[in-house]
Amino acid sequence: MTLFQVLLNLQQFSDEMHIYVQHPWTLESDAIVCSKTAFTATMPEPPATYTYF
Repeated sequence: MTLFQVLLNLQQFSDEMHIYVQHPWTLESDAIVCSKTAFTATMPEPPATYTYF
């Protein structure tokens, strides 16, 4: 998913969700949207190339 797609669909995500985006932050950058608990329960921390947006 790109940052552009995330921003277009913000209404479908809970307020408790976090956005992580790959640098450099552009509309075409890869993005991950998930709850903070998702990283501890189902997946490792986001890769170092992703930062909290």
